[in-house]
Amino acid sequence: MRKIATLLYLFIFFFSCESSIKKQAAVVLIPEVSPAELTLSCYEMLDVDSFVKLRVTKVTDSIFGYLNYSLAGKDKNTGTIKGVIQGDVFYGVFDFLSEGISSSREVAFKIQEGSLIEGFGDLEMYGNQAKFKNKALLTFAESIVLQQVICNESECLEDFGFKKSILRDSCINVSGLTPRLNRLENGAMVNGDPAYVIFSKDLVTAEVFFPKEKEGFVLTKGKDGSWTNEAYQLIAWKGFVLQKDGTPIFGGQ
Repeated sequence: MRKIATLLYLFIFFFSCESSIKKQAAVVLIPEVSPAELTLSCYEMLDVDSFVKLRVTKVTDSIFGYLNYSLAGKDKNTGTIKGVIQGDVFYGVFDFLSEGISSSREVAFKIQEGSLIEGFGDLEMYGNQAKFKNKALLTFAESIVLQQVICNESECLEDFGFKKSILRDSCINVSGLTPRLNRLENGAMVNGDPAYVIFSKDLVTAEVFFPKEKEGFVLTKGKDGSWTNEAYQLIAWKGFVLQKDGTPIFGGQ
């Protein structure tokens, strides 16, 4: 009887140990999944005649940055983005200016190693904001893939509409400025990136910002009421007209 009790005890002991080992092994085999994240960095997609650029400038509970779309055949959109990461997707709200008009739309990027894949889905309008109808149905088809790159550490964020202003002695976002001057050829408006103008408080000095230049240049008001330097003249006529060596090159209001 005593032998039977001893064998029964040993059986229970070994069964308990084996069960405990299996449970421990099961816990150890569960992999830890690291959440997707974004750091202070830059991403871009460059094509022959298109580009998309994203710069992450602040990471807290939310992600902040700048986003710039320049896609062939479409209006250019430059502005700010704010959003959060859910799973492996960065969902953000993109506030931007397009052709001088303020708008907003939701965007989504799937985070992969060193790249961001933009997601697309049906949108619906709420005022001036476009929102996804159903985020669960977004597709990430790799038509727009941004690769992580080294950030351009220039004084101003030229890639996102900022230029160095001589009058204001700071970097300013010119995309929302008025007057906004459109390109002119033979006196008619043509397609092309616009120029922008700001004035000093006393209107004695004007500063013009050309599309491809990193900073503005200054014109001084003369007795005839126009602003000039050695090569350019800004005339207040039906808004403003900028001439180079007497030829109108930009005009608008």
